[in-house]
Amino acid sequence: MADPSPLVQQWIQNPEEDWEAAQLLISSPSQAATTCFHCQQSAEKLLKAALLARGGAIPKTHDLKLLSSLLRDLDPEWTWNPDDLDDLSTGAVASRYPGYTIDAQDAANSMGVATELRSALLKRMAES
Repeated sequence: MADPSPLVQQWIQNPEEDWEAAQLLISSPSQAATTCFHCQQSAEKLLKAALLARGGAIPKTHDLKLLSSLLRDLDPEWTWNPDDLDDLSTGAVASRYPGYTIDAQDAANSMGVATELRSALLKRMAES
């Protein structure tokens, strides 16, 4: 994507802010749940940016597996482990409610998945 549209650029910039927040928060164990939330948000918004860059519509959903599937419809070579996407979603959503705890290891796992996903999506958008 040599020259992304201004709208695609905005959809890339917004998740970068979530990414930077996750990077800052990961070093604080008391912020594990918030780290996971920002990892999920970054992944969600980058998936939406990739959809837009490929000419797709951006659905109003937080479902990472659905977004990845929609991207695969536009880019048949795209694939991502659905279990990883579920883990990102669970860590970001379930942890916002009582009864579900997130620890530093969960945050580290979310960062790992989000790092790989972010890299793959940015690379694919650069190639389109």
